[in-house]
Amino acid sequence: MMVRLLKESEKNKWNNFVQNSNQGSIFCSYEWIKTVTNNDFKILTYEENRNVIAGLPLPFINSKNIKMPKLTQKLGVLFDNFENMKYNKRLEKEKKIIYEFLNEIKGKYKSFYMNFDWHFDNWLPFYWQGFKQTTRYTYVIDFEKGIDNIWKELDQNTRNTIKKAKKNNIKVVESFDIKEFYKFNKMTFSRQSMNIPYSFEYVEKIYTNLKNNIKIFKTIDEKGNIHAMNFYIQDNKAVYYLMSGSDPKFRKYSSQNLLQWEAIKYYSSKVRYFDFEGSMIESIESNFRKFGTIQKQYFSIYTADFNYYLKSLIKYILGRS
Repeated sequence: MMVRLLKESEKNKWNNFVQNSNQGSIFCSYEWIKTVTNNDFKILTYEENRNVIAGLPLPFINSKNIKMPKLTQKLGVLFDNFENMKYNKRLEKEKKIIYEFLNEIKGKYKSFYMNFDWHFDNWLPFYWQGFKQTTRYTYVIDFEKGIDNIWKELDQNTRNTIKKAKKNNIKVVESFDIKEFYKFNKMTFSRQSMNIPYSFEYVEKIYTNLKNNIKIFKTIDEKGNIHAMNFYIQDNKAVYYLMSGSDPKFRKYSSQNLLQWEAIKYYSSKVRYFDFEGSMIESIESNFRKFGTIQKQYFSIYTADFNYYLKSLIKYILGRS
């Protein structure tokens, strides 16, 4: 058993582990972390018999403040599949691994703030080591239900707005124009009198480096007007609704619901889950819930420096609004 930092030459080994871990996602992939941190990161691994059985990405190590990069939904501790172990043995093993990771980082960094995957369900080892936690929520569609049953579980008003958009001959098409998307994404923040919290160059780099995992869809009317645009990114388990934008002039057509529904249908045969990504903003939460989703709770775990945690949380929420 050994804890060590991953070498760049082992990135394929890491990505294979991420794909097989229940807690793994595109946000834990080597390419994503490298892109969103501008290569300012390390990955701690825990190995048995030269196989990675756990890992912890550490973004922004040079600043000594471990925090969530912009547009990154979740990181945290990833485990191999321990489901064949007795429950008490699994908890003991996970505790041992987390303690080993914390021994490597405690005292070396000023602060720690990280969102964990909703499959990570036991934060007690962090609590015993003096960390704090806030419970947050995301909303998920499980495609095992079947697309017909998912449609039935949509809120009636949501179904009506989708039908209305279709009657108005609103179409959903794929877009490959990242500049166009960013313009619409920016509109959403401007409408709320907010500055967009990330640059075009930042989004463009994500799009370029992870293009095979990304789809941008938009709604257009008969005159060619673009009503809304959504940005999705997927891995081998789920697709994530990462960003969106809409033109305020066309909000009355409710084409955003049609756009979301067509994306749900598109991904229903490709992955297990459609993840709306969490929002603690009441109006956004309400809209996500109306798509027949399942609420999933996840942990934001942080060091006891509450002021730093609060600043990081505000920045993260602004990035998800």
